[in-house]
Amino acid sequence: MPAARSRLLAALAVLVCLAGAAGSLVRPFTDDEGFERDWCQHLWWTERFADPGLFPDDRTAAFLSRPLFSPPGVQAWYRLTVPLVGAETSAEVLSALLVLASVALAVRAGRSLSPERPWLCGVLVATLLAVQRLGLSAAMWGLPRSCSLPLHLLGVVALLERRAVLLGATFVLAALLYPPAAVVVGGAAVLAWGPSVLRERRLPARWPALVALGLVAAGLLAWTYREGAASAEGFGPKVTRAQAEAMEEFGPDGRSRYFQPDPVRFWVRSARSGVSMDLAEALATAAVVLAVALLRRRWWPPALWGLLGSSLLAFAVAHATLFALHLPNRYTSVALPLFRALAGAVLLDRALGTLLARRPALAEPGRLSRGLAVAGTVAVLALGARAADDLVRRAGRGPDPAFLAARGFLATLPRDTRVAAHPSDADTVPMKAKRSVLASWETALPYWLGYYAGQKERLEASLDALLATRWEDVDALAARYGVDVFLVHARRLAPDARPDEPAPFRARVEARRAAARAAGSGFVLADPPADRILFAQGGWTVVRVGPR
Repeated sequence: MPAARSRLLAALAVLVCLAGAAGSLVRPFTDDEGFERDWCQHLWWTERFADPGLFPDDRTAAFLSRPLFSPPGVQAWYRLTVPLVGAETSAEVLSALLVLASVALAVRAGRSLSPERPWLCGVLVATLLAVQRLGLSAAMWGLPRSCSLPLHLLGVVALLERRAVLLGATFVLAALLYPPAAVVVGGAAVLAWGPSVLRERRLPARWPALVALGLVAAGLLAWTYREGAASAEGFGPKVTRAQAEAMEEFGPDGRSRYFQPDPVRFWVRSARSGVSMDLAEALATAAVVLAVALLRRRWWPPALWGLLGSSLLAFAVAHATLFALHLPNRYTSVALPLFRALAGAVLLDRALGTLLARRPALAEPGRLSRGLAVAGTVAVLALGARAADDLVRRAGRGPDPAFLAARGFLATLPRDTRVAAHPSDADTVPMKAKRSVLASWETALPYWLGYYAGQKERLEASLDALLATRWEDVDALAARYGVDVFLVHARRLAPDARPDEPAPFRARVEARRAAARAAGSGFVLADPPADRILFAQGGWTVVRVGPR
């Protein structure tokens, strides 16, 4: 094939990969969804790296900044970059870097799968990852678990290329960035390399380096979990299965719903207890496994069997030891989409090889390169259109402008201001306004009982004050928790307001509403005196709490 044509096809391959990754690359820069969700609990506290005076005496910030919750490698990134660009931009940049690293590693893994058509198989792996619902998007948002996909891919490359040093480096990086990835990659290595080691009675090349790096990773994990032990900070112990089963928080209507009566939802669809598959994804996984199992074994590298088996085994162990390994889903949510991409690329590559063998005329350099160029162009247009459509649809969504103005006002208050609000309204205040809140749903994590006991108390106090019929009950927040202002949304105090609180808090809210109706009393925060109102716009008010 002429050099110019080879360069053109290589450029087209890059475009296909970038088009597939476009949505995952651009979305964190254009969509606040990440800020509205997990960023609220994972990253807001990192603003302290730029301004140590933020969030003083904040119990939640102290908990979320522990290595157990925020691994040391991720903290190091934010410690270095937040003083320069702020937490949001830092997270967006990290997100883009992780997506690009995932694409590059996906291509590298695909090249290792196909000696005959390495670049084509590499592009197939990256593309199949990009088009899945939980594919490249797993690397978005700059959270600790965003590191899981590139770590899994790095481990797969090391296994496919039998590079012991690279595998050891993966263990070290996983210990620094996202420990659950070390569990899956380590299990995959045992399943992929173990049989050949036992059969041949020979260890992989450079195995001493692998052992040394593995010991370093184990030491880092021991340090992280010792330093981050929640019980050492007064936040533990960790909830057990029996305790969780007795808590409404883990039930079907709870904030951290885990136990669900529907077995399909529990084992398959759930993002906590299940494998995060919808019906189409479950059928695709089953079809891929069946297809490869029926075909020649040499098509199927041991590393892929290892990845599938290790993730499912870790999933089962996490269920059996709940909640010692935290959520079972964390061991399959990345591994299974990656498995589908790798296995799908193998099947497509082999199908193309079979077609070319049966129709030699199609293998002529000119015809083959033209066919690849057409297919690549169609893929670029289709993937680009898909990403553009997704971004356009999301562009119309956004918070209430009045709410944005209220948050902006909170950001002008002194740095040690503490804000109370309905827990849903408080979620984004720490990240966007950089002010502490009394409690919010996103940071109400019931997995550590000591921490959650305090959070539950604060959640109840926030809801009670919102529906208080006496100012003394609102002002008590100032004396008890150091609250300075209350962020109020008038909709939540309307007589016909529909409760959206999770169990067990909804019953408490409904009881207080019923008591107020029976007494003929109004909620004082619905109509505060003028001297208490610090801000008012579009149904949102910021009300002073406590004495002047």
